[in-house]
Amino acid sequence: MRAAKAFFSIYLAVQIGVSAWFVWRGDWFAWRMFAMSAVVPPVDIRYASGREESWESFRARTGMGKTYRAEAAQARFLVPYLCANAPEAVSIEVGTETYSCRR
Repeated sequence: MRAAKAFFSIYLAVQIGVSAWFVWRGDWFAWRMFAMSAVVPPVDIRYASGREESWESFRARTGMGKTYRAEAAQARFLVPYLCANAPEAVSIEVGTETYSCRR
């Protein structure tokens, strides 16, 4: 029993230490242990006036939203969010794909 407790304690300490190292670097340890770091595609918002704005600029200006990781289906989650929260937006560009905001 003593050996099991020692093993569990050491295992837990190593997992927490390794996870803290990866969180500090900006990468999450869970579910990405064997994956390379993914590149987040650029997201741009186009307005009816012809003005373009990046996702980072929109977040800084409005204080709304959260940075999505590359694993999230950005076209599925981010585009409807931006269309609903930027009412003057006409289209959203994620990487090389353009999605229109239907009103």
